[in-house]
Amino acid sequence: MWLDRWMSQLIMVVFLFYSGYGVMESIKRKGQQYIDDMPRRRIFNTLINFDVAVLAFLVINLILGFKLDPIKALLAFTGWTSIGNSNWYIFVILVCYLCTWVGFKLGKEWIAYFLLVVAYIILVNTKSNIVWYNTIFTYAAGLLYSQYKTQIEEFIQQRYWLVLPICLFTFLAVHTYKLAFFGLKDNLSSILFALSIVVVSMKIKVGNKALIWCGTKLFPIYIYQRIPMIVLSRYDDGTFVSQHPFAYVWTCLLITIIIAFFYRSLSLNQPAKT
Repeated sequence: MWLDRWMSQLIMVVFLFYSGYGVMESIKRKGQQYIDDMPRRRIFNTLINFDVAVLAFLVINLILGFKLDPIKALLAFTGWTSIGNSNWYIFVILVCYLCTWVGFKLGKEWIAYFLLVVAYIILVNTKSNIVWYNTIFTYAAGLLYSQYKTQIEEFIQQRYWLVLPICLFTFLAVHTYKLAFFGLKDNLSSILFALSIVVVSMKIKVGNKALIWCGTKLFPIYIYQRIPMIVLSRYDDGTFVSQHPFAYVWTCLLITIIIAFFYRSLSLNQPAKT
């Protein structure tokens, strides 16, 4: 679908932005204690819940008879490879958390953080798929937004109907422009897209019980949604998925919701709250 191809990673970048924002808000409230607890509360908690999901995918693969490369299967627990699960976002957010923690522990918050991220980009630039670094600065934009929240929001509110079209137009211009220098175009368009969502949300509030529930279950919905897709596709005789795509989508959605509903009792450790 053209919209899916056009949006690509933009579907996830808002979560990167708000993750950075949430971490900085927590640092502002709790100070050094939060920084000291980041390895346990943010990095380890995220990784352990992700690894539980990878283990589930590993079991599903073995049951369905898929052959797995042992090295690839082991690396899947770090997010570097995939055995059918979503992985790039988890790997990138773990890198962002780690860079934040190291930067703040060194006492050179922004300088150290950006140097570490740049070093990471240079290291992974040899990987064929640029998804490993082409949205990573959206998290940093969230950090900066929180740091200067009062000034930024005051500026936007005073010039709202000027800022909104400028954000949207600039995003569209950058997103459609052909530029591939270390993911610069994608990082810029991701930041502009996230900022546009923030600006729009200042005037338009969207919320109901279903959306609020989904918001509390974003992690299991994102991570486990591929399990029903894999299982149903494996046992399909070529008619269900191709001839009944809407039924396939709704079935996958229903199963994902059921998994998300029971997620708290199934997970070993809950992702830390900011």
